[in-house]
Amino acid sequence: MQLAQAVLPQTRGLTARIGELLRQPVPGWVSAAVLFIWCANILDFFLTIFNISNGATEANPLLAHFFHTGNYMTAFLLKNAMTLGGLTMLALFSSRSRGTLFAFTLICVSYAVLILYHLSHIVIL
Repeated sequence: MQLAQAVLPQTRGLTARIGELLRQPVPGWVSAAVLFIWCANILDFFLTIFNISNGATEANPLLAHFFHTGNYMTAFLLKNAMTLGGLTMLALFSSRSRGTLFAFTLICVSYAVLILYHLSHIVIL
């Protein structure tokens, strides 16, 4: 009985903090970054299929099996689930963390470089 009384107030506090987080507005730059990253993720998916069909290999070990066996729907769903899951967590905590701007910037730059890498292979082909 005492354990339940000790744990219950902590649970209520955590629920209240999560509720506060969800009620906070998402800054415009976070929305723009999430949209860019999601679109770049989808573009990366299709460019990966194109490059694999021309002899390239997938570098992501979690997705390589699905791409190389032609199971593209599973690869697409897994890739989007991983990306959107991470983006959701970053967006939820964007107002709480100073590192969020750095994280979003790093992800956006990484995707831009990845897309340029894919496109360079298309131009070479």
